[in-house]
Amino acid sequence: MKMKHFFSGCFITMLCCTQINAQCNIDIEIAQFPDTICGGTDFTLVANVGTGGVSYQWTGPAGFNRTGQNEVVTGAAQIHSGVYKVVGSKIGCPSDSDTITVNVHIPPATPVVNAGVPMCIGDTLYLNTTPSTGGSGLKTKIWGPAGFNDTLLLSYIPLAGKANIGEYKSVHIDTFGCVSDTGSVTIAPTDINTRPATPVVSGNSPLCKGDTLKIFSTPAGIGEDYNWTGPFVGQIHTQNILQANYTATGRHTYILTLDSMGCHSIPDTAIIDVYPVVNPTVSISAKPGFYIAQYTPVTLTANILDSSINVSYQWRKNGKDIPGEVFKTLNLVFGVDIQQGEFISVWVSSGPTCSAKDTVLSAFVAFTPNSVDELQTNNLVIYPNPVNDMLVVKDIQHEIHITTITGASIVLPVKKEGNNMYINTTQLPSGIYLIRIGDKSARFVKE
Repeated sequence: MKMKHFFSGCFITMLCCTQINAQCNIDIEIAQFPDTICGGTDFTLVANVGTGGVSYQWTGPAGFNRTGQNEVVTGAAQIHSGVYKVVGSKIGCPSDSDTITVNVHIPPATPVVNAGVPMCIGDTLYLNTTPSTGGSGLKTKIWGPAGFNDTLLLSYIPLAGKANIGEYKSVHIDTFGCVSDTGSVTIAPTDINTRPATPVVSGNSPLCKGDTLKIFSTPAGIGEDYNWTGPFVGQIHTQNILQANYTATGRHTYILTLDSMGCHSIPDTAIIDVYPVVNPTVSISAKPGFYIAQYTPVTLTANILDSSINVSYQWRKNGKDIPGEVFKTLNLVFGVDIQQGEFISVWVSSGPTCSAKDTVLSAFVAFTPNSVDELQTNNLVIYPNPVNDMLVVKDIQHEIHITTITGASIVLPVKKEGNNMYINTTQLPSGIYLIRIGDKSARFVKE
């Protein structure tokens, strides 16, 4: 409740005192406009009284000292927040005073707007407004050319075109209704471009190994670049590809895209089949190896050279097809799927070819348990088996004969020391071989 201040110095008559007290009995109230004050805006404080002839004295934050009935504070900032007080007087009589607490709300920070450009006509234009500081509950407004208007931090315009060129603006609004400064991004005419037409690509497929590869494309437009991808090192930016003595056999894919100012055409593709002109070869490798313990899982891999396209496989055990084993690898367990003395081979089809066989059979491979240092077969002792380089034959008194599994004779470097014979198998291809000395014989595996 406001305290009324009465003049107490009236000593003449009761009537006089009553009149003077009536003049000093002034009610005063402060009104604020607007109700919510945002930083950077103006606000007004009004002293409301029910009579005229009143003088005013204002005090408040930041050295506020005014004497008007209506006082305007321009460019409000946080320093203007606080308690404001006004005292009115009339004919020397002080009035009631009144106070009001003013809160100046700082607007959100200016948003940062980014656009997903450069882009192509017909693509989707993305506009990303970075969330600004200023508290929770912020609302976003973003607007721009062609009547665009949205309230999302991530906005998009499908099928954008030249009509969408121009300036996009965005503001944030907090829960008090305070609005940030305006952030913006400008999309230039060169940011939304025409997509190059799809090229048409053709090649001289199939061709034979050693021929000249020829791939042709339709011409690019003005300002458009050729961008090839394929089985080559580096970049090719020419209209056509001409490569003499092409040696990589198999099926190869060449893809051409036309590029212009950040826009990429729909690609076109040339499939090139290159056939070998020599017989393909295949060898078998084993992991962990051919010299392993019983009940050890092992993976065999068919390694083919000079292959063409449409490669197919058929694994065989002891010369007979293994049903269902038609892939590049074969998984076995030594001692379960294959025993010591049995052998594995693989048949490979690699057609078509150019004047060469399109099928090939690998050499035979076998497994030997690594729990023994020597293998004794028919009283002939040899080691190690399988062998990588030097094969030792013990207690030899007669001439040695080495043949393939099919009976073809093989001559290898041999050195005799005492009763042992040392055979250098380094240059021997991987496979299974027979060694005979008199009436004794043994089979060994070359890794």
